[in-house]
Amino acid sequence: MPSVKQPLSDVLALIERYHADDLLRALERAVRYRAFDASVVTRILAATASVRPLPSTEAQRARDRLRAQGAALAGPRRPLDAYRAALAASEDEETPDAP
Repeated sequence: MPSVKQPLSDVLALIERYHADDLLRALERAVRYRAFDASVVTRILAATASVRPLPSTEAQRARDRLRAQGAALAGPRRPLDAYRAALAASEDEETPDAP
């Protein structure tokens, strides 16, 4: 009798590439057709589901979106002296006058 361990681990490894709901639907379909082979489940997923983005690719997409949005929102840089003047003015307003 063949070992169940390797095909089962092959099927469970698919969770790294596909969403759990997609994997569950593929397993249900494979059972309905009595196709108990990991390669069948892999083919069903390839035909019916989209590959889940890996965290590294998702992070890169997020960085690209932030870079694009940052470029769209970027304005001219202010000189630091403008901030110094604003801070000095607010400090003057906060200091009470001596009697």
